[in-house]
Amino acid sequence: MIDATKAADTAQQDLESSLHEKISSVSCPSGQVVEPGATFTCTVDFANGKQATETLKILNKDADLKVVSVESKK
Repeated sequence: MIDATKAADTAQQDLESSLHEKISSVSCPSGQVVEPGATFTCTVDFANGKQATETLKILNKDADLKVVSVESKK
């Protein structure tokens, strides 16, 4: 299983460094099976009140993750 807390931390660090915006929280689903090539979506709450969804891809059996896309919620 993917550690939802680890996934959220990875997503938050990546977004803060790439977008240079403060993020108040990231919520990723629990119970995500480690399946290389699979993707899952986390919800991102920015400090300024905006929200986005971030798609992460599972790269390998070690559950290494890569950000695939970030889309702002309207």
